[in-house]
Amino acid sequence: MVKYMNLREIFKYVDDFPIEGVRFIDIQPIFLNADVFSKIIEEIADNLPEKPIKIVVNEARGFLLGTPLLLKKNAQIILARKEGKLSGELISKEYDLEYGTDKIEIQKGLISEGDEVAIIDDILATGGTTKATIELVESLGAKVVKIIYLDKVDGLNGLEMLNGYDVTIIHKDD
Repeated sequence: MVKYMNLREIFKYVDDFPIEGVRFIDIQPIFLNADVFSKIIEEIADNLPEKPIKIVVNEARGFLLGTPLLLKKNAQIILARKEGKLSGELISKEYDLEYGTDKIEIQKGLISEGDEVAIIDDILATGGTTKATIELVESLGAKVVKIIYLDKVDGLNGLEMLNGYDVTIIHKDD
């Protein structure tokens, strides 16, 4: 746990964005301080399995968190993107957001049967994006061994959607 900093004091909160009734958590401030970002990446790395694994990162802010782990953990990074953003043969899954629906895709051939996969994203809201990503990974015969977020939106019960999976939230309420 990141005991030396309170992520909720670092993040910026924007009410009624992107639509009325949604409280957006802006993680931009962690990219303004190399020391803060470095500590967050260390914490994520410490919560991943020791052996090299594949890490699926969700668009778009998850990309920024997962990319340093390519070097730090000798892990392969796989991008999960919104519909129409990837080339080649794809698999996709539609899912619900807290304010609508969307579709996520990954390229075929990057994850194989028997692979161990971690999923990294910035903020857990309803869990819909991650659940769709899990379904894509598992449809390829791989196993999700870890899911990591920086924080979660209170009151949306996203953890319930991910029941049965090993989920770590870096920010812990005291």
